[in-house]
Amino acid sequence: MQIAILVEQMRREGYEVLVSRPEVIYRTDKKGNRLEPIERLFLETPKDAMAWCWKTWLAARRRSPA
Repeated sequence: MQIAILVEQMRREGYEVLVSRPEVIYRTDKKGNRLEPIERLFLETPKDAMAWCWKTWLAARRRSPA
């Protein structure tokens, strides 16, 4: 939910944002057994927008109850 809010704020401020569904990444060990899934988040942004992203994300984290 918080990512959706962040993306919407960025769109309203004129940034072009592309978001896709999360993907589960499976790894296998040397014996071929499937290991626990891991998640990765890739965020591609221009360098000038990165500071705004971090600032907004940190502010949201401070407001949300942990």
